[in-house]
Amino acid sequence: MSGTSLDGVDGVLADFGAHPLTVLAHASAALDPELKAELLALNQPGSNELHRAALAANALMRVYADVVSQLLASQANPNLDANDGSSPLLKAVANGHLQVIQMLLNAGAHRNVTMRDGTTLDDIVAKAKDSRIRAIFG
Repeated sequence: MSGTSLDGVDGVLADFGAHPLTVLAHASAALDPELKAELLALNQPGSNELHRAALAANALMRVYADVVSQLLASQANPNLDANDGSSPLLKAVANGHLQVIQMLLNAGAHRNVTMRDGTTLDDIVAKAKDSRIRAIFG
């Protein structure tokens, strides 16, 4: 799958600290033709755009979650940290991805994450707009 062709979603877990860069795991999922058509149609003015965009975003999130599930099934470490000290769980909480949060926790993601700037998972949970996310960590 590639670039902006809208053929699917790719996920790669890479170690950027290794020289050369090391791909630890990769996964992909094709987009349903109906979702692809809807995403393309949303580039033009039309009826019910906001409603259609919300439905398309939900469908796309399910494809992203499928890729995360594939990565975790391939024994990807849910606790790898990024250059800023964040983790996949921290990023999922910050972006409101409830399904991915659940998958990461089920895969053993650590809750005691602190970024290099001192921001903790609890700090990000407290800012979560979705009360279901706050309830998970409450």
